[in-house]
Amino acid sequence: MMIKHNAKVQQAQYLYDRGTTVYDNTVKFQENAHGKDDNDIVKRQFERAIEYYKQALNLNVFSRDMIADVGNSLGLAYAGMYDEITAIDYFSQAIQLREDYYPGYYNRACAYMRLAFENVSNYEKSDEYRNMAIADWKMAADLGCEEALENLAENGVQYTPQKRKKAAKPPKSASGRTTSVGTASASTTGIKGGRIISGLVIGAICGFLSIIGVGALWMLLTGAEDPEIGGGKALLWTAIIAVAFTFVWYKRKWLWVTLVFLTALIGMYILIGAPGLEQAMTETETEIVTPE
Repeated sequence: MMIKHNAKVQQAQYLYDRGTTVYDNTVKFQENAHGKDDNDIVKRQFERAIEYYKQALNLNVFSRDMIADVGNSLGLAYAGMYDEITAIDYFSQAIQLREDYYPGYYNRACAYMRLAFENVSNYEKSDEYRNMAIADWKMAADLGCEEALENLAENGVQYTPQKRKKAAKPPKSASGRTTSVGTASASTTGIKGGRIISGLVIGAICGFLSIIGVGALWMLLTGAEDPEIGGGKALLWTAIIAVAFTFVWYKRKWLWVTLVFLTALIGMYILIGAPGLEQAMTETETEIVTPE
């Protein structure tokens, strides 16, 4: 009996692995697919992967955790065929089996967001799907999914993950994939590029404001006229702050954002010459060169 059971486990694992191989190859082919014929091939291959997954499940030998992972894989395959409703059902089943299974939350959010795009003409429906996507991405982020945080940021949601029980590691044979296909992940397109651009813009503004702020501080402390800052210095300083800010903005390290801005103020203050600094340095040089 034990030998027979082990044989069924091996067969189920083989079927699952075959389905995963077919799925992965189909995703690669889909990236360059053109025309109806290619789309038909993609659809048939996803159906083939689904058949492998279902055959593996029907052997009834997988653990609860493994069944959740197969459900996630089934959801991805249906999402590849643009059947978001069925995909969401499978992602939900995976979540019911494992409440800490962040791939299920992440991929269900991607499916919800695709539905939001598809129903853009119906504002209420689209907004409802978008809110459900954001809620799932937040849950995935709470469970340690970095991709979910990136998607939230791309959709204008700044979120600090809550402390929750970390997701258990999936079985070695499980994919635990959080990569959706087609436009299910359309909301993530250009995430990194968008954040870099926004960081540069905001950083440049911070650099410019630091120049104005230090100039005002200079006049307040010295009573002197507005200090003359060369255009080259101003441009260089703005560029430095823009690059530094972009890095910390991209990494979402808000403490570092604050430190960069404060450093900008201090640095610019020194750059234009702190009150009394130039005079003190001149006196020091005079003391050095003046013979006794």
